[in-house]
Amino acid sequence: MTTQSTTQALRIQRMLNAPVEKVYHAFVDEAALAQWFGPVGVKFINIEAEPKVGGCRNMQAVHEDSGKTTNIHGEYVEVLPNQRLKFTWNSPDCDPPVFETLVTIEFNAQGDKTEVIILHENLPSDQAIENHRFGWTSSLNKLEFSGLVGPKPLMLGIVPHIVYDNAAEAINYYVKTFGAIEITRLPLEDGRILHAALLLNQGHLFLCDRFCETQGTLDNSAMTLHMDVADVDTVFQKAVENGATVKMPVADMFWGARYGQIQDPFGVSWSLATPTKNVTPEELVAGAKACFAE
Repeated sequence: MTTQSTTQALRIQRMLNAPVEKVYHAFVDEAALAQWFGPVGVKFINIEAEPKVGGCRNMQAVHEDSGKTTNIHGEYVEVLPNQRLKFTWNSPDCDPPVFETLVTIEFNAQGDKTEVIILHENLPSDQAIENHRFGWTSSLNKLEFSGLVGPKPLMLGIVPHIVYDNAAEAINYYVKTFGAIEITRLPLEDGRILHAALLLNQGHLFLCDRFCETQGTLDNSAMTLHMDVADVDTVFQKAVENGATVKMPVADMFWGARYGQIQDPFGVSWSLATPTKNVTPEELVAGAKACFAE
């Protein structure tokens, strides 16, 4: 997926593992839209979608945490089945409010897959761009894992599943600090989270709140989550500014990386690194001997 923005427009591109007919249907069918459209934590109701020129595209967004309702309304101005949708988008109740914006969605068949390109134009501010970037990206994640457009993608590798004393705060921290994308969240009436999934650095992280003492507590002596990043110094500093504790300052390491360790505000240890050079096996052995000889 790629995301680009200017002061006036937002462009998001995603490849979905489904034929174009299924993907297009998910964007125009009211029942399908109710299952996936909108960011995690927001439920869309009273959806009206008439995919024809002049047809309406109206819905209400209910924010699950506050109960606040936001009205969104628009009109289709171009409808080419399985190729392109274009409609107006107005959400006067948003903060900041959005008036007379235009959304164009291109559906490009790529064999049994579909490339989706979303262009959201005339957004009034950088904050509006960021809000809608999160909304569209989160929505596409939900669509991809909904089963509406094909089998849910496998989560490759090992997925850590961590119990927190406040999973909601942990999710907010990882989104703000590491740029994590929330895929799903299952909250209970008392506010605790039964299950949540994040997409983080192209991998997945499962989270939940503690429900009984047998779930144990975080023991940082035995577990560290590792993540390679493009600029370890910047990410490390941001993590500390957002409340992490330094366990090992960032430094150049003998294995060819700048590397450091933190403990986040929830007790989870992270190692962060940026590869800096290729190291031969001989150099690696020599570097390890020198390090442990100090």
